[in-house]
Parts: sequence; C-alpha cells; structure tokens
Amino acid sequence: MLLTGKRKIGIAVAAVVLGLVGYGAYCILNEPGWLFVIAPPNETLRVEVEGQAAVRIEPGTVHKWVLDHGDYEVTVTDSTGHKLNGVRVKMTTDRIILPASANQCFVYFDLTRYRYGTTGGDPASLQMITRYRQNGQPFKWQSGYFTEGELPEAVQGDQRVRMLREVWCDMLDRPDPEIFAALGFGRR
Repeated sequence: MLLTGKRKIGIAVAAVVLGLVGYGAYCILNEPGWLFVIAPPNETLRVEVEGQAAVRIEPGTVHKWVLDHGDYEVTVTDSTGHKLNGVRVKMTTDRIILPASANQCFVYFDLTRYRYGTTGGDPASLQMITRYRQNGQPFKWQSGYFTEGELPEAVQGDQRVRMLREVWCDMLDRPDPEIFAALGFGRR
C-alpha cells in the first residue's frame, strides 16, 4: 500500500499523540505516594520507615513521608521505646494514614457549610463521611486537612473542605453531634 503525504502526516500525528498519552499515564501511575502518621495529643512518637531516617513526631502533630512505589516496614514507638505499631505498608500513588497504634481512631467529615456557609456555624451543618477504626492498620485517605489552622480563608464554587481528626475509639459508636462536640465544634 502506498502512503500519500496526508496519510504519512496523519500517522505521524497519531504516533506522537499516543506517545504523549502513554508518557502521561506513565508519569501519573509512577507518582510517589504520601504516608502520614499523626501523633496523639499526649504522646511523642518515634517513627522508622524502611530506608528513611527515623523521625520524632511531637504530640498532636502530623508527619508526611513522600515514598516511591513499594513495600515499606514502618515501626512506631512511644517516647519510652515501647513499640506501638509495626506494619508493612504498600505504597502506590495513594495517601495513606498509618494509625500510631491499635487504639488510635479517626473521623473524616465535611465542614464546608459549617465554616463557610450561611448556617452561622451551626454544628448540625457538619457532615460525617467516614469513621475509621483500623486496629493499627493503614488506610487510604482521600484528601483534606488535619487542623483548623490549615483551613483556607474562603472557598470557591462547589469546593469542599474536609478534615480528618483523631477521636477516642469508644466515641465512634456515638451520634455525630456528640463526636463533633467532643472535637470542639460548637456554635460559632
């Protein structure tokens, strides 16, 4: 079959487009993942991630590692050297939360209407999304904030503002308003 000039150009353009799409997919699929450990409010942690320097995490703070794809052994100890958690974490492009111990639980909620809406800071406008009781096992986390100090001043259009907060595990069985009150979300 004889290729004309237009066909040659079309084939060349198609090859370039396919190459760019393939490269873009490769870049996205090979982005590093994020691993987060949140220290409880009353506990200093020492966290060792395989292949990384050990990190000290102060009470109530968050540490983030950016890790390439692969399996990592992670060990969490308290300030006395007592092992709280030790797990193997499989990293991909996800955001992963590793509880410091089996006793650390979390709630993930939307506070867009509470903080930025016309509800006047009514706690009833808070929306629970997920409760996490992981028994020390890592879990995938979509996105959001850890503290009110990180929140944006304003939101645009349909932008959502979500937060992950630590709670006592026995709180997870309570009604949403009780959990939000325990986290300090009252009428603003």
